[in-house]
Amino acid sequence: MSTTTPLYNLQICRALAAIMVLLAHATHILDKLILKGLWLGGWCGVDFFFVLSGFIIYYTNFRYLGDSTQLLPYFKKRLIRIFPIHWLYLIVLLLGHFALQAVLHRPAITWIPLDAWGYFVSFSLYPTSLATTVDELMPFNPVSYTLAYELLFYAVFAFAFLLPRRYFVLPFLIWLGLVGLGAAGVLPSGDFYFLSHLCATRNIEFFYGAAIAFALLHRPAWLGERMRLLSAAILGLGLLLLGAVWYLWLYGGAEYKFLKVHSFFFYGLPFALIVWGVVGLENGERGGWLKRTFVYLGDASYSIYLFHYLPIVALNILLPAMGIERSIIKFAIVVSLLIPLTALLYRYVEKPLTAALMRRFVKKGG
Repeated sequence: MSTTTPLYNLQICRALAAIMVLLAHATHILDKLILKGLWLGGWCGVDFFFVLSGFIIYYTNFRYLGDSTQLLPYFKKRLIRIFPIHWLYLIVLLLGHFALQAVLHRPAITWIPLDAWGYFVSFSLYPTSLATTVDELMPFNPVSYTLAYELLFYAVFAFAFLLPRRYFVLPFLIWLGLVGLGAAGVLPSGDFYFLSHLCATRNIEFFYGAAIAFALLHRPAWLGERMRLLSAAILGLGLLLLGAVWYLWLYGGAEYKFLKVHSFFFYGLPFALIVWGVVGLENGERGGWLKRTFVYLGDASYSIYLFHYLPIVALNILLPAMGIERSIIKFAIVVSLLIPLTALLYRYVEKPLTAALMRRFVKKGG
């Protein structure tokens, strides 16, 4: 595998991760018993995203390690990728909230006060903690809490541009040490939201992805065609483990609820194996219409992820007002409406806006 090989399989993974989260939220908001609660387990799409992010950041930047001239372009690309669309969609979602409140007197956002602090944490992506029982800690758009983890990983990875190439792992080893101290209870957490994020075990999932990218980019030549067989076996093992954990968490009883608490291990590792497998099996071909569709949805995954939660909440208010009460019908409408809608938002909003900002603020080839 070379850096010029298109990673279409990875794009499919991004599509699946975003759709899994959408299905989980649709099930949770509309009716937890839809399809026997099968898609409640889709929350682990976040773990999938973190592994994918670690892979992508290392894969796209490893050639620049130790080159401090690439630090500014790196930050510009990352910030342009995250913030403008986040801000734009958040404004649209807030307008929808106010419209719904004005017309039906039913607010969409009920989990956080719309005060100065709420606006600050929601627009700045200041770390919030969904691990506590204080609902007011959720931002206006609840799914955006994960972006604080992404930004933290981007910041730590930035040290790899400043250090000599042979020392690029040093900041990650230090970070892993802090994560270990946090997991051991040595460092405080709770209301120390930034420290909680810094020391969260979920950060290890970024390391999984980066380690897989390193292993695949620097794999020994003697593997040759054996790589595809090895990747197929790794993919099969990852799917098997994920299926077992998914089933046990959903249907295994209360004694298996700890699986979610330690998701970096019980979900992160299966997803790491899956990413290894699909990338190792990459053939650089777009394939038929079904594969091309999911590759496109992978491109649109950020829009799918960011722009689904509040619309589901709004539709759960609007559809009953229109006489549509059955949960499975509401679920079908939500899914069939939001996936195409967010794909169109990517095509006509996210993609052109991001491209224009990249042209304006990032030098070509930088």
